[in-house]
Amino acid sequence: MTHAAFWRRPDWLDWLPVAVVAAGLIEPLAPLRAHGRFGTLPYVNLVMAGVAMVAVARALALRRRLLPPTSFDRVLLPLLVVSALGVLPPAHRAQALHDFGRCLLGVSVFYATATVASRRGGARRVWPAFPLAAAVVGAHALASLAGGPGGVARQTRAADQAWQCTGGLVATLWCALPVSLALAWDAGEPGARRAWRIAAVVGVAGALVHVALGHPDAGAAVARLEDPVGFASLALSWVALFMFARTAWRMSRLRPHESPRWRALSATFVLTGGLQLGMDVLAAPTAALLLGIGGGLAAGAWRAARSDIER
Repeated sequence: MTHAAFWRRPDWLDWLPVAVVAAGLIEPLAPLRAHGRFGTLPYVNLVMAGVAMVAVARALALRRRLLPPTSFDRVLLPLLVVSALGVLPPAHRAQALHDFGRCLLGVSVFYATATVASRRGGARRVWPAFPLAAAVVGAHALASLAGGPGGVARQTRAADQAWQCTGGLVATLWCALPVSLALAWDAGEPGARRAWRIAAVVGVAGALVHVALGHPDAGAAVARLEDPVGFASLALSWVALFMFARTAWRMSRLRPHESPRWRALSATFVLTGGLQLGMDVLAAPTAALLLGIGGGLAAGAWRAARSDIER
């Protein structure tokens, strides 16, 4: 393969969504003491920093756009601006930097996933991120049972401390299980269907364990409504979730043979918006990553489908 051909091949991004989810889930299991000021996902930050450097190099070398154009730009870019404005007041600058870093990471993962899913057959490489998250978190909950009656609660608190959030494991399962169950129902390949069914069963078992023994704290997002910047950020997040849900629902009508997974993804976005009033799902880093991946998947797949129709 020549040097020029390497720069023109986008294959290096194919498994990025799965790699990002795996890197995010490693943190509670193998904490890295290098959080810094911009987030609590050092492994994901390292992955995305490498991706950003390669993307900038390709954009300059090939004279192409750095980010793929999507219909969500008018929401996500203002969301980044509003999040950056929260850094200006010095009173809560440390927390604001953390929120801005998390927002920047989620938007970056969205555009990277949209790039993958906009290619022909690219969506197939994004879907496994959801059953992977369900299987890992579910297996972690089942393994925590070996620590005695309080083992699950201790592991839940440890994960929340590593992610600096509340209810992070439950929020991750919430974002991963609907799509995992849908994939177990309608995945085409027999081997893939068996793998997704195992992941879904393990995820459901882990969710039951957390409900019965985890006792996660509910970090309500209602507290953000008292702050103008927090309110604007939350409002834009709701708009983005609604737009993601609408696009996923359109994909379910455009691809009837894949409708269960697209409808499950759409329902995840809608219900997450409502759940925000009682539990701050977006504050859980891996849950936010899954939502960004799902949004990028819907945006990229819709773009690819429209290109096929136009051709």
